[in-house]
Amino acid sequence: MGQLKQDIQAMAQRYAEQFGQRWPLDYSMESLFYVESHLEELHQYDLGQQELRQAVMAVGSYVFEVASRNVGGQYYWDEKEGQPVLIAGLPDFCVSMEAWKKVQGRLENGAEDNIPFYVAGYQEQVEKGKRKKGYTARVI
Repeated sequence: MGQLKQDIQAMAQRYAEQFGQRWPLDYSMESLFYVESHLEELHQYDLGQQELRQAVMAVGSYVFEVASRNVGGQYYWDEKEGQPVLIAGLPDFCVSMEAWKKVQGRLENGAEDNIPFYVAGYQEQVEKGKRKKGYTARVI
């Protein structure tokens, strides 16, 4: 788990540095609105498979780090999905999110997969879990 966390943090940092000149990417929940603007721009292009994967990993890692720093959670690798998952609340409750998958959906589907709304949903579910032992939710 330690190496996964380091890898996600490094990718998030590279994304923040690359686009931080353009937008204030400070890992705040508000910075996700700038990420959303960036994804809207990228959605207008026909990205190749390699470009899409790179964008998903970079932007998704930044989204993960915003959620982790502001809401909490630990990173795990989901073998079935072939991507990381952020899980909060263990062992008292379990709320998970898959930022890479959501970012890919945003790039492919457009605004219906809104990133700030997604992370706010994760935050809402974590708050529910804190009030109800045994609560389980997967934010999709």
